[in-house]
Amino acid sequence: MNKTALYKMTYRAIEPVVDTYFSKREVVEDKGEMNEETKVMFVASFMQSLNRSFSIITQNQKEETVQVQLMTLLSTFDKDKNAKKAIEIASLRYWKNRMIINKWESSDLFNYLFLRLSNMGVLPTDEIINVRVVPSSEQEAIQGYSYTLLDEYIHDSLTGLYNSLKEQKCIAPDTDFETFYDAFSGKPISDIKKRIRWIKPKILAVYFIFRLLHVQKISNGEIVPITKKISGYKIQNDGVHWKQLELLFEDKNGKPMNNGSREFNKIGVQLLPKESEIIDDILVKGGLKGPINKW
Repeated sequence: MNKTALYKMTYRAIEPVVDTYFSKREVVEDKGEMNEETKVMFVASFMQSLNRSFSIITQNQKEETVQVQLMTLLSTFDKDKNAKKAIEIASLRYWKNRMIINKWESSDLFNYLFLRLSNMGVLPTDEIINVRVVPSSEQEAIQGYSYTLLDEYIHDSLTGLYNSLKEQKCIAPDTDFETFYDAFSGKPISDIKKRIRWIKPKILAVYFIFRLLHVQKISNGEIVPITKKISGYKIQNDGVHWKQLELLFEDKNGKPMNNGSREFNKIGVQLLPKESEIIDDILVKGGLKGPINKW
């Protein structure tokens, strides 16, 4: 289990529940009709709430704290007990697995989360199966999956990056949020309908991905090829990131963003690309809440 796998597994658990729940007649009558963009906004916001709740329950490790946080998260799904149960399981599993990543398995809180999941019929063997369906970096390169943005403030960071890249005229003004969300939430490429149109030079798009890797906001892979150092930063130039770039982005003429590895190699020769300060300002000051929000 790692951060990328956990995020992907949680997206896969939450998204279909959200889609079905907010399409129900009684929910539409109560909350109004929700389009696809609003639904993915909700998922990003829910992921951010999961992270905030995790911080709260680990600071005050009591059963009552878990219960209060669950009540807050689940209140939206009160009109469907099956949806509510599915979201409860996804939330408990997410918190439990974050504790595994942080090596807190010996805590009373971990034991409580583990037992609560077991009482709901979620067994450790189910966990193994769920982890296996999340592809490794090598599988991603072969099968084609989008990037996964790793951040405590998922909603704020996604919307911040999206709006900042538009404002700085890096991506086309008609780019919709759903397309941007799909590119950074670990989706199978075959399920993604539209590419993001990057309207500045290709090398700046490559630099954007490089800097996301540097601040550890997208996975740096699990394979260990030759690394390259630029201005004190190291990156694995393994082709996975650039294949994803080709499949998720297109240039201003509507052509795929291919040859990312070649563009990346130019950065070492030409130092930093022109307008690189735009990307640095977005990542450090604008799109993300601080340059590095590592777990």
